[in-house]
Formats: sequence, C-alpha cells, structure tokens
Amino acid sequence: MAHLVCDDSGCPIAYPGLSHLTLIQWSVERLPSKPSTSSNQIPFPRLRSLKIDMEHPFGDNTLFRGNCGTLESLQMALDCITINMLKRNEVFAAGKYAKLRNIYIRSIDQESEVESIPDYIYQSFVLKMSPKAQIFTDQEVMIDQSKVALFCNSPNLADLRVLNLPSLALHMTSLVPLLKGLRRLERLECSSLVGDLDIDADCMHAAHFPLASRLRLLSLTSYDDEHNDAFGCIMLLALVCPVLTHCRMSYGWRESFNSFVQGTVETAPYSLCRDRLMALKYINEQQ
Repeated sequence: MAHLVCDDSGCPIAYPGLSHLTLIQWSVERLPSKPSTSSNQIPFPRLRSLKIDMEHPFGDNTLFRGNCGTLESLQMALDCITINMLKRNEVFAAGKYAKLRNIYIRSIDQESEVESIPDYIYQSFVLKMSPKAQIFTDQEVMIDQSKVALFCNSPNLADLRVLNLPSLALHMTSLVPLLKGLRRLERLECSSLVGDLDIDADCMHAAHFPLASRLRLLSLTSYDDEHNDAFGCIMLLALVCPVLTHCRMSYGWRESFNSFVQGTVETAPYSLCRDRLMALKYINEQQ
C-alpha cells in the first residue's frame, strides 16, 4: 500500500483534488506489514468520503492527516489493534471531525469469529468518533446487548437520525431506553425485536407514550420463520411511537404481518388507536 502515497524513489505523493477514496483488498489474508509515513506528509487533504473495505492498510494515521475539516462519511473495519493506533495518533480527538456525519464500522475478518471490543473502548472511542454523527452503522456482531445502553446517554449521538444494527436482535427492555436517549432518531434497523409477549400494552402506553416522536421507519433484517414475537413487539412499539408508519422486513412476512396487524388493532388498547395503527405499512427489503 506504500506505493499509494510514495513513488518508486520514496518521494511523497499527494492527491489535493481527491474527495472520495475507496480501498479494497480482494485477498482475505491479513496484511504482512503496514507502512507508515512522515507526520508531515498529507496525501489526502480534501477527502469527503473514505471507505476502507479491508484491514487498515497503514500503521499510522496517513489516511486521516489534514482532512478533519472535510471528511463527511467514513466506512472502516475496526479491531482493537486499529483502535489503539487511531487513539495513539489522536485521530478522533474530541470535536476534531465536526463534519463527519456518516459512520459505518464492521469487523475486519467477516469469515471468522469477530473480535470483541470491550464496552469501555466502544463507549470511549467508537461512539465518540464524531460530535455530529447523524448515521451510525455497526454492520457485524461487534455490538451486543451490553453495548446498546452505551448509545442512550452519549452526547455525541444527540443528532443521530439513523441507527443501523443489522446483526443484533434488540430486546424491548433495551429498546425503550435507547429510543428515549436518541430523541431525533428517524430510522432504526436491527435483525429482529424480542421481548416478553406478556408485556401489558396499557402499561406500556401509559408509561412511554409518546416515545421516539420522530421514528418513522423500522427495518428488520432477519429471515427467521419465528416472527410472531417480533410482530408483537412491533405493535407495542407502534402503540407508543406516534409517527411510526413503515416496517421493512422480509417479503415472506408480508401476509402474516398484515394479518397480525388487522387482528391486533381490534383488541384493547390498540383499538383506541385503530386508525393510526392500521396505517402501519409493510415495505419489503428492496424498497
């Protein structure tokens, strides 16, 4: 990867007009070595979008030098080694990437067991990469239920509009405080919703309505045949979220979901919000 930023004689190469950069490694093998460059070298000073679809290719902050005032979208693979390197170089020091709105992270090796990132590192680093994040995606199973609570009170996520956790099934006990903490959330994606179907809907409505007053779209990525639990949770959520009108899920769930909604709205307390809940619209995963 050194040839990207240095010519054959070792002289630095810069790309002052480059605004979008994508780095891809076709091999699944880990990199044998990672080059570093002089701290004075700034090869990508005006990047707006950086996608690193591979193990981080440098041993230092080469890709991030000089573009903290322009970078708006970042997609990268993370592990503890990469995080330590970024922290050591103070890449995401407090408030540094004020224009970074879209953050997408995943594990480095998608074929093997994902390395666990401790909660305190996830909270102190991952959730503080930008003070103005609006879209946050954790693509792999890097996140678990214990980390969901970390989103609730993070000041860096006050402006978050979209949260994508496609590998995680969210439990209702985690989801309610999550939505209370992310007051501007408009779209939420997870693998499924799980919870106790004996939850008292009247108590849920009395305790939490209105919840997530901007949440309009819920997306479920699971293709599991056992979906009644998820449907029950969706209806509970729709009961307390006043503008939740669209649910994206597997096409195979369409008829059973519509039937579940029609049956549920005839029962109390859902019947009190019948017109609003009947507007709950299924959309498939392609829409």
